[in-house]
Amino acid sequence: MAWLDMSMEKKMMKNKALSGHLMALACILIWGFAASFTKILTNNLPNGTVQIVRSLMCYGFLCVLNHDSIKLSFKEELLYIGCGFFGKALYQIFELNAYSRIPASIASVLISTSPVMIGILSMLIYKEKLSKWFIPGFIVSIAGICMISITGVANLNADPVGLLFAILVAMTYAIQTMIIRKILALPINVTASTRRITFWGIVFTIPIMLATHESFDFTGILTLENVIAFLYVGLLSSAGTALLWNFSITILGAVKTSIYIYAIPVVAVIASMIILHETITPVILAGIAITIVGVILSGKK
Repeated sequence: MAWLDMSMEKKMMKNKALSGHLMALACILIWGFAASFTKILTNNLPNGTVQIVRSLMCYGFLCVLNHDSIKLSFKEELLYIGCGFFGKALYQIFELNAYSRIPASIASVLISTSPVMIGILSMLIYKEKLSKWFIPGFIVSIAGICMISITGVANLNADPVGLLFAILVAMTYAIQTMIIRKILALPINVTASTRRITFWGIVFTIPIMLATHESFDFTGILTLENVIAFLYVGLLSSAGTALLWNFSITILGAVKTSIYIYAIPVVAVIASMIILHETITPVILAGIAITIVGVILSGKK
């Protein structure tokens, strides 16, 4: 009966791997469309309102899913504080500033360059060796970013500051990824970890918003369009995908899971054309393609 046990074990492993791939794919599709819904909110409401409502919705949902307390050492708590600061507070503030200033399609492509920055940080922090393809891929992706940025500013009136914010989003995501690697190694429930990170994100978000004089106006949040957008970015995109993505990483590993990130800009561009009716010029489309090729090339082993 040993062969039967081995066969059952292999089948269970395949099913587990399949569930990991499906969760990662679901995250990519949700994140791709989230760019358009975030753009809708930044068009209708102040960034401060969007940030606070989205964060509180996400945290409330996670509290419903898991309200167990977790005990952490001081060093472990610092990991959650750092992840909340970079991965939630700064990431989302930079993201809203990017989407409020430039087309969602351009912002999503620039943000998708985060794997290149993850590679650089992995080399600097974890002393991981870069593949021979990394430098060529990095150069290609930078060329694509330049095409998108120059054409976007010249033809689509894209705000250069918005382009900078999109790059900063990619950088903060890369920093968050470095910290997440250490957090996922801790023997703590994924949902509880995600809730803790979101809590620290809110703690840092409020003073940053006040210090930067962000405006808050809650009178227009209950329109049908805004409610749908908030449900999407506050629950599905923020809380739901955070859980699915972390579960996927635990099943497939960070390397296999991160491959799916390359598909986000493709989904985001298609979504922005369908939902927002954004115009994509041939030069920008070529820049998007070049950027994606560069990012994929940089991750090749």
